[in-house]
Amino acid sequence: QLASVASQAPGSAQGFSYSYQDFAVEAGQQYFYWIEAVDLNGSTSLTGPISATMLTPTAVTLSNVDADSGATNLLWLVVVAAGLALAAVYGLRRSAVRQ
Repeated sequence: QLASVASQAPGSAQGFSYSYQDFAVEAGQQYFYWIEAVDLNGSTSLTGPISATMLTPTAVTLSNVDADSGATNLLWLVVVAAGLALAAVYGLRRSAVRQ
């Protein structure tokens, strides 16, 4: 796979830091990467290889999970109403048994 990136600091003595994300990898496979620099005259220099192995994830994180607030509020209202109704029935039965 080939990726071309224009210089982010042309002519600079400090250079620049580059990164590349490879999304077409499989867990447990080893991959090798090279960097080829091309100067203004067209001369090239190759750096690498560097190897990387993607590990299998050991945990999953969910973020921005939100239930529909209208349906959730209605569900809680039903649960609370049912709880109050059961408490009232239990209270009435208990008072009827005492009499």
